[in-house]
Amino acid sequence: MQNDLKFDRNNYIVPFDGLRVFAVLSVFFYHLMPHVVKSGYLGVVNFFVLAGFLQSANRNDNDNILSKIFNKLLKLYPPLIITITIVTIAMMLLFKSFLPSYPMEALSSLFSFNNYYQILKEESYFEAMNSIKPLIHIWALSLEFQFYIIFYSIINVFSKKSSKKVFLITLSSLTVISIALSILFTIFGFDLTRVYYGLDTRIGTFLIGIIAYNIASNFKSLISSNIRIFRIIELLIIIGLIAITFIDFDTNLSIILSLNIHSIVFAILLIILYNEYIFITEEKVKSRNIKTRRERIIYNLLSLDIHSYIVRRSYIIYLVHYPVIIFANRTLSHYKINNILFVLIIIFITVIITELIYQLIELSKKISYDKKLYYGFYSLLTILCIISIFTSIKISPKSEEINYGDKEIIDVQSEINEKPSEDLSSEEEIVIASVSELPVVSTKSEVEISTISVANNVSTKSTVKKTKAQVEKENILNAAIKRINKINKNIGGVATLDVEEFKKFNEDGIKFNVIGDSVASCARGSMTLYLPGSYVDTKGNRRIEDAVSVLKNMKEKGEIGDAVVIALGTNSVKDINTNELFNIYNEVQALEKGKPMIIMTIVLPYNMQEKQRNKSLIEFADKYDYCYIADWNASAKTHKDLFMDDGIHPTGIGNDLYAQLLVKAYIDAKK
Repeated sequence: MQNDLKFDRNNYIVPFDGLRVFAVLSVFFYHLMPHVVKSGYLGVVNFFVLAGFLQSANRNDNDNILSKIFNKLLKLYPPLIITITIVTIAMMLLFKSFLPSYPMEALSSLFSFNNYYQILKEESYFEAMNSIKPLIHIWALSLEFQFYIIFYSIINVFSKKSSKKVFLITLSSLTVISIALSILFTIFGFDLTRVYYGLDTRIGTFLIGIIAYNIASNFKSLISSNIRIFRIIELLIIIGLIAITFIDFDTNLSIILSLNIHSIVFAILLIILYNEYIFITEEKVKSRNIKTRRERIIYNLLSLDIHSYIVRRSYIIYLVHYPVIIFANRTLSHYKINNILFVLIIIFITVIITELIYQLIELSKKISYDKKLYYGFYSLLTILCIISIFTSIKISPKSEEINYGDKEIIDVQSEINEKPSEDLSSEEEIVIASVSELPVVSTKSEVEISTISVANNVSTKSTVKKTKAQVEKENILNAAIKRINKINKNIGGVATLDVEEFKKFNEDGIKFNVIGDSVASCARGSMTLYLPGSYVDTKGNRRIEDAVSVLKNMKEKGEIGDAVVIALGTNSVKDINTNELFNIYNEVQALEKGKPMIIMTIVLPYNMQEKQRNKSLIEFADKYDYCYIADWNASAKTHKDLFMDDGIHPTGIGNDLYAQLLVKAYIDAKK
């Protein structure tokens, strides 16, 4: 009679399939919605521990080291080569502006040193969304391949030449050293990127898997005699592993501790499942034994046929999903799409590409009987991959075509002396024309200006004296009005600003304290027109957590305006830190009770992250008095022409709109 469980003559541990599926789905949904699956990156830990466990379980002592490494290459590289080639072609066709930093990312992925490339570039895995880095997730594959080299060349050899006791003591010592290094480096302020990607600080996870396999049989009797208790433990661990993916570890130390603790807990689960697999295999439990089947519910769930189907494609899913998420987000960045629909689009595209690559790999296996043909096929693919990478270097711009420095501040000055808009009245136009012909910078403290009045069709000429500062102020005001009219006409909607209200705002000399990131940096030039005399402090990659110290520094300098603008949120790692927002709010109110705090919403080419962060910002503003929203997202989201190629930073009229929204938010707040 057929058994109710599948068994594999090559020690294939069927319930581990469910764990692999859980791991790949954790990583997939972490990349897709990090604000929900906040610690899904721990799924990579599962892969590492499993790699160590299974490498020990399936090692073949008859093969030489080079043969083992070559066989591993044949398993890992075909899907990787195909993926890198597809991604490279997509980058050249669709995202040329981001090519300067891409070739080294591709080459480091191809030659398995991606993790160290990320360390050298100090490119955090947790902060990779503001630029297109579609292969940053390959760090895990590079680290795994580095482990295989060490395993085959050192660990496997050592295990055969020493007693099991010495072998385990040595591995345990190395594991403790690796874990200790990761914790100490973090405590002493090493960059998280160094700790997260380093082989020395992460190899402990693989070693835990090796140790787990080598000690698993020692627990056979204990688990066998207390199988019901261990099945409860098994259930609790599974629930814990699922629950922890939704917990946010918001400090570097908590992230590193969670990685190490997760490794140990997951290894315990492997030991229990492995022994349960042995018991069931030995006993050959029949399908009619209903009681036993009910008792091993977790084992059965992890052994479903669907898991085996997914596992055969899981490696390709891991390779493909992140580029799909990156490219889909960028392509759809200026469309408002329902979250559920967006998830379905990502899943659909990932499944299609995964299946195509999988079927290509399977097809290549059919010609593996002819080694020359088989190796020739993948040699051609490798050559095509390398050619595509070097082609991307050749057509790459000298630098990423994203400039959010001070250039806009200089450029905007050239417009201050321009002729006024035709939208102005005849009388205003003639007066301003006279003013605009004068130099903005004069050595005299006063200048004489001839003005002509055409009111009631009566021409009179008079001469008035205005200071240099007055002339410059009028020029700035007129240039701003010209731009306001342009925005009202071309953008309109919630962005519309009444010109007369703006004039009153300008006459009152309202000044802002603007604390922003690189997005606000782009609009600094426009702010010199809309918010003359304001105190603007912007910096790339700045987060909400930095705002309080910036505000305190402004206070020490005596640079305090009529309202405080917080134009941050783009660089939040997972979600908006509302506790820190509250600290900023308290600091603003400490300056002056009732001082307005204006929060700028954000536009990101990451649909769900954008929605979640803006929701947090808007809910916070609604909750507290004197706190208001300048809705950049509602005004600019669907206007692709307002943004640079990255879909985040404004350019041209986008910079004017950004500054105009700050003014409008203040005027609306005062009504």
